[in-house]
This record gives sequence, structure tokens and C-alpha cells, in this order.
Amino acid sequence: MEAVFDEHQRLVSDILSGPDYFTCERTHTRMRKEICVKRQTHGLRNFGGSWKYAREIPSECINCEQGAQLMGDHNGR
Repeated sequence: MEAVFDEHQRLVSDILSGPDYFTCERTHTRMRKEICVKRQTHGLRNFGGSWKYAREIPSECINCEQGAQLMGDHNGR
């Protein structure tokens, strides 16, 4: 049973250390880059010429320089 746990732990570690993940400085977690971009742009809509959030986005994602960099990398693909 311990061998199965060790294998699962190794697989999770391999995924989290992969190129699709990064360490978020604001949340102190490993996060998929795609999720970071979605958290920043979630609900952004144009209301009468003014951009506002239709739904609440996580406060830690607002004006995040690291997230902005990732969004630029994501859009530049």
C-alpha cells in the first residue's frame, strides 16, 4: 500500500513541477498558468464604454504584476 502512495505522490509532484504550473507569489501556491489568466479576466465586460467586472474576481488577483506577465505570455502564444 505504501508503494502505491509513493507512486501517487511522485505523479502529483511531477505534475505540479511541470511547465504548465508556476508558484503564485500572492497566494503562495502552485497554480496552473491558465487558471491564473482566467482568474484575472473572469467576468470582465464592457458596460456603456466602461470596463467593469460582471462578477467578483479574487481580490488577490487584481493588479497582480505576475499575473499580468503570465497573461501577456498566454496571449503571445
